[in-house]
Formats: sequence, C-alpha cells, structure tokens
Amino acid sequence: MKELDENLQVKIQELIDESDEMYDKDDIDPCLVILDNAWEMLPEPKTDWDESYLISKEIAQTYFCSGNIEKAWDYIRIFIECDNAQRNFGESEFLAGKIAFELQKFEDAKAYFQIAETKSEGRQWKGESDPKYFQFFKRK
Repeated sequence: MKELDENLQVKIQELIDESDEMYDKDDIDPCLVILDNAWEMLPEPKTDWDESYLISKEIAQTYFCSGNIEKAWDYIRIFIECDNAQRNFGESEFLAGKIAFELQKFEDAKAYFQIAETKSEGRQWKGESDPKYFQFFKRK
C-alpha cells in the first residue's frame, strides 16, 4: 500500500482519534461526519492508502453498531475492497455477513461468513459476542 505524506497522515489520524472519542460518547452523527472528512482527505484512488482500511472499517462498523444497517451495507463494499488490498484475513467479509444477516439477505450472509471462516481459519468467530451469527452459519 501507498503511504500518505506525513502531514496528511497526522491530520487523518487526528480525525480518526477524534471520531473514536465521539463514538465512545455515543455521539454517532459527529463521529460519522469526522470519518467522512477523513475519507475525503485521502487522495484518489482512496482505497490505495494504508489509512483506507481503518477509515472504511470504522465507517461501516459505526453504521452497523448504531443500527443504520442500510448505510452499513452501502459502505461494506468499500471496506471489502480496502481489506482485500491490505490485510485480507476475512474481517470485512465477516462484517458483511453480519450486515447481510440483519438485512435478511441470508444467502449473502452465508457466503460472506464462509469466506470469513476460510480466510480467518475460524478466528473471526472467537471475538463475536452475539451467538446468533454463528448459530445461523452452522445451521444452514
């Protein structure tokens, strides 16, 4: 992955830190605005930077955790692209599976969970606190 200019990197990290503080206070809308601002600061193509992974992950997770599942679904494709370009351990597909499940897109959920299971060698399930996703995956 490409590295950003150091000054831009520092500015973006400051925004990410600020968004984390807002999230911790359950101040979701300002958190998302800050993350969107950080994303907009990335040069094109936005998915080619080390910071792309973290920003896209936080946007998708924040929408998901705040109950805005439709918006999370809109952003998950970006996170998948960034994850596959950088880490590729199935983290994005695992979140995509959870989002698809909540949208009752069960075939998509099963497929995403299967990809996450394969890429992570099952490690994605270890940190999940809600058993309904694992029960669904094993049941189908």
